[in-house]
Amino acid sequence: MAIRQKLPRFEAQESRWEETGIFAASDWRYDALVDYLKLSPSYKLVCEWAKKGTKAIPKNAPKDWKLLVKAYEDFGDVWRIPESRWWDSRGKALFGIKAAKAQTFILSNSGDASLINGNISAKSQKMWQDMGNPECLVLAIPTNQTKQMALKQINAIVRAGNFVSTKPRLIKPKYELIRSKLREPTIKLGIMALKMYQSGYHLWMIGNQLDLSPAHHIKLDDEGNPDANELNLADKKIRLQILASKLVAKAELIAENAARGLYPTDATCRHAIKFESKTRKVGRPSKAR
Repeated sequence: MAIRQKLPRFEAQESRWEETGIFAASDWRYDALVDYLKLSPSYKLVCEWAKKGTKAIPKNAPKDWKLLVKAYEDFGDVWRIPESRWWDSRGKALFGIKAAKAQTFILSNSGDASLINGNISAKSQKMWQDMGNPECLVLAIPTNQTKQMALKQINAIVRAGNFVSTKPRLIKPKYELIRSKLREPTIKLGIMALKMYQSGYHLWMIGNQLDLSPAHHIKLDDEGNPDANELNLADKKIRLQILASKLVAKAELIAENAARGLYPTDATCRHAIKFESKTRKVGRPSKAR
């Protein structure tokens, strides 16, 4: 029986303010970004163009060519550097901020004679400055009440407050991970599915090897062909093909959007370059339903 292909592992990348002067929250999707850029036909085209050193725009360049060039100038040639080194040399500066992580902290513990304790206040001032001097709501919480009462009061105050700052001093990274409905398995499996698809695997084989539907899994012999005793083979192939097709379509869009600095998202990409497959004609990816 053929062995199913193992799923890829992604290393979580991060940047600590105390060590690098840049803060970026730990996330494995930074690692997957490099894989999607490598799979994107648009990003491959702009990389090849940059290597030639010519100013002439390729004849097959998408209409949003300037957007691709901008992304390439920021992300660089991802084929020439490992993911971990890419993060250290480029990624953390693009997705991180030059400030400490915004977090709640203790401003002071009141003394017998005053509300503000000088020693703790000095440390709090330093923490606030490291975070880029964000607007803060300063509260005094009497400790001669129950925690339940204090939390109830804090919750009411927070709900009534305005926590959306629009002032110029708000520190934001150059690129941010997009909040999408894409699930973790979709992003991870999408890379494997797209690689297999571009290598010429049939869709049902992709669905079967990635185990997209355990209930429709097809047993294969040593040569990779369906087992002679497999029941409902046609129905299983159809189901696996449908699931793999949807996954590949999403992966194509994630890759092409990533090439334009939008990640991770499977939103419609109007100027996406067509993907090539050895098993069927190419076609412009559209929004997967």
